[in-house]
Amino acid sequence: MIESANPRLSHFVLPKPRVVAAKRTFAIVASQFNQKYVQGLVDRAARELQTPVAKVSLFRVPGAFEIPVVVRELAQQKRADVNRGGTRRDRDRARDVGPAHPTVAMGRRREARQAALQYHFWRDMQHGDSPEKMEDFWEFLPTKPRVREFAEPLIDGMNAHLEEIDQRIRRYAENYEFRRIAAVDRNVLRLAIYEMLYRDDIPPVVSINEAIELAKKFGGAESGRFVNGILDQVRKELTRPAREAVKHQADAGQPEQSEAEAQDPVAKA
Repeated sequence: MIESANPRLSHFVLPKPRVVAAKRTFAIVASQFNQKYVQGLVDRAARELQTPVAKVSLFRVPGAFEIPVVVRELAQQKRADVNRGGTRRDRDRARDVGPAHPTVAMGRRREARQAALQYHFWRDMQHGDSPEKMEDFWEFLPTKPRVREFAEPLIDGMNAHLEEIDQRIRRYAENYEFRRIAAVDRNVLRLAIYEMLYRDDIPPVVSINEAIELAKKFGGAESGRFVNGILDQVRKELTRPAREAVKHQADAGQPEQSEAEAQDPVAKA
């Protein structure tokens, strides 16, 4: 023990214990889009985080859409200490995103819907600006030709009817300020409402089931329930059968069945 240098203290004081810094693990999640600019940010972040007691790992994702999903998954798996940077909006977006699901093989149409969702999510993040050419988007999100074949009409149709679709969302979600609806939820609704109003080759119940699955995968804890509630109101106003596609003379094969229907007997058409 060491005697105190302060004469007013009549007791002895213990020496301070030696503090050993705990090992910390950091994860940098970076987009592959605009690589030259992003790489500069990654290099700077890595230099700031790298210390003798830190381990830094880098995870690459296709675009900004996937970043909060991967961050949430890493945190839940306790594979990294989470220190969210960026703006308040970025932190709110990361907090609201639910856990990422394991990667599984997807059907062509579900993958196409996911691509359409990513397109409009990206468009929202760019304040409504679309890429000059669709090829710019497909360069950002490489996709098989058969998937693009189904995705592009969805993207174009949503763009063409966006104003009317958004008016519907405002009407059905009257208790929510439109711009405060989470970007994932808003664009899942846009996609499903477009299909329900303008794609009579797709049964409305399929559009609803697929939208709920997308909302659960990419949205927050309550996204599936929120999306289901809004789309159920849309369904009630439709003048066509909810569980049947409108058959045209040129139609071939069976009407679409969602992947959710294959597992949910109640949802079968």
